Amino acid sequence: MLKIKLSNGIPRPFQIIQGGQFQLVVDIRDQNDEPFDLTGLTELTTVFQNADGTETELKYSLSQIALVGAASRGQISINGSAAQSALFSPADVGTLELAITIGSADPIKVQEQGLYQVLASIA
Repeated sequence: MLKIKLSNGIPRPFQIIQGGQFQLVVDIRDQNDEPFDLTGLTELTTVFQNADGTETELKYSLSQIALVGAASRGQISINGSAAQSALFSPADVGTLELAITIGSADPIKVQEQGLYQVLASIA
């Protein structure tokens, strides 16, 4: 079973301003809390749970995936645009779900509660 952790130095919950760009760096860990090797990663889907029960899904193809360092480190940078985060609902805390596709295998799904918080834009 895989786990998602915020990378060192990033406070939990990570704060996203609704309608603002964001960069969320996460570590994917295996059941022994070791980095999950992302070699061969071909697609990443992120699902952000909204306060109203709906979901916002962001898909990243191979050319859009930002690995941090070597794939064996299991670290991914999830980059979101202002237009994408405008779809998020302000919430106390949210559940992040990832679907990690390596090669042609079925996606590996993992989720973590309380990982991020969406704050309403003050503009």
